[in-house]
Amino acid sequence: MKTTARVLITKKCNRNCEGCCNKDEEIMKDMQDLYSLNLPKQFKTICITGGEPMLDPKRVLRIVNNIRQYRKDIKIYLYTALWDEMLHTIIDHIDGIHYTIHKGYSYSDLEDFYKYQDLATLYREYKSFRVYIDNDYMQIIRRLKPWVFSRFEIKPWKDKCPLPENEVLFYYGGK
Repeated sequence: MKTTARVLITKKCNRNCEGCCNKDEEIMKDMQDLYSLNLPKQFKTICITGGEPMLDPKRVLRIVNNIRQYRKDIKIYLYTALWDEMLHTIIDHIDGIHYTIHKGYSYSDLEDFYKYQDLATLYREYKSFRVYIDNDYMQIIRRLKPWVFSRFEIKPWKDKCPLPENEVLFYYGGK
């Protein structure tokens, strides 16, 4: 049974990553349009993603609050690669954040990652924080605190990123 809804809330992105999952026709061909955030009970987890959802952090918060109206019991995780100060507010409404340091990151992006890591340090007892780092960047991450994260992956950037078997991909373009 599919228990996770991966919900793209935007197709906009501030990057043009090689191997982007959203450009993978194999993954995107099965994406279903979602007209309501009242997902069936079979889904125990929602992963909010995009494009880059944090390009519009106020919308992320509206969507999370809308989901919580229907399902207080569901786990909500945000997948992002973009720091915004509103993450300090959003974290109170979700169960965790999966932050990615993509191939091609700049030093200012790494500084933003440290802000994310500081947020994770504050909430690590109550929330799930994950990080995926392209292994090209390990040698320049000096202030990394792996103990902060519930999952920590360092590996090469993938050319293909298949959807996990327990997930269904949706696109929610609504407000």
